[in-house]
Amino acid sequence: MVSTYPPTRCGVAYYTKELVSTLRSMCKSAQILVLSDRLTKNDPSYPFLLLKRIIKNRPSIIHIQHEYLMYGFYGVPLLPFTAILRFLGYPIVVTLHSVIPVQAMDKKFFHRYGLPFLPVPAKKTAVILFTKLMCMLSFAVIVHTKICERILREQYHIGEAKVHVVRHGRRSFKIIPKEEAKQRLKLAGTNILLCAGFVKPDKGFEKAIEALKTPEFDGYNLIIAGAKPFKVTLLENQYVDYLHRLTRNLGLENRVTFIERFLDEEELQILFSAADVVYLPYKYEIAGASGIYCLARGFGKRIITSNVTRFSEDCSSEWNIVANELLNVYSKCAYRR
Repeated sequence: MVSTYPPTRCGVAYYTKELVSTLRSMCKSAQILVLSDRLTKNDPSYPFLLLKRIIKNRPSIIHIQHEYLMYGFYGVPLLPFTAILRFLGYPIVVTLHSVIPVQAMDKKFFHRYGLPFLPVPAKKTAVILFTKLMCMLSFAVIVHTKICERILREQYHIGEAKVHVVRHGRRSFKIIPKEEAKQRLKLAGTNILLCAGFVKPDKGFEKAIEALKTPEFDGYNLIIAGAKPFKVTLLENQYVDYLHRLTRNLGLENRVTFIERFLDEEELQILFSAADVVYLPYKYEIAGASGIYCLARGFGKRIITSNVTRFSEDCSSEWNIVANELLNVYSKCAYRR
């Protein structure tokens, strides 16, 4: 498994941890090695370190967890790494945690993700080419939603037989009684609106602050809980300052609580047990699963979302079902080899 992994704090890292744990419990004879040699660093030598370890261990399957910008220098080092593995005959499975619709790639999109140079058509062509090459070099491509599958098929022209829809795992926590959880947060007797996850401009958390001024959420307290992304840019710092400033300007200091850190398991359990509503007002059209959405469904919460594509279908499933479906994909890849 090639992926970020705890102690790195990101959604893909914790997804991979849950997946590996489930696979190990269901298939005790399997040997699973996770390679995460500082994948979040811009270290040009890391693909060679990974190749060295893979060749030494000679795995039956190589499963790459992919998210854009995760592998340094816009993910470019991942292409030669994958090409060499394919040349050496290793079966490669790639999970695309996000798929970018072609029409979403405009000037605003590229500026948001730190790509201000080069004309938009050139950058758009580069993203399309990168995605197509990653799919071509893989024996199988995993996505979390049927929408992602359709985008790959219709916009990137990836063959239907290569793409497999395996829904995102739904983590299970013991649910604390709601009032007990609210007492732990010192918010007993109130209604709680929760926004959780990395705090960055595409999450649209300012809409949740503004919602407190509407009749529907009169009397609610808002909790915005989460850290800045591990790759912090000026945009994230400005955005967090903007959220605090907006709270003050609207006179909502007593109704908005900021928890500005990466949440551990116990904090997630308390926050989601206490929440009356989970609000996900995401702004940008990137197709894929939302780990926070899956978590909220696991807690049985009322969820309010924006109308972006990623919320148009349920993308969550039990982890044992996810692992079983992946084992079937692995078997087919090993047979093809």
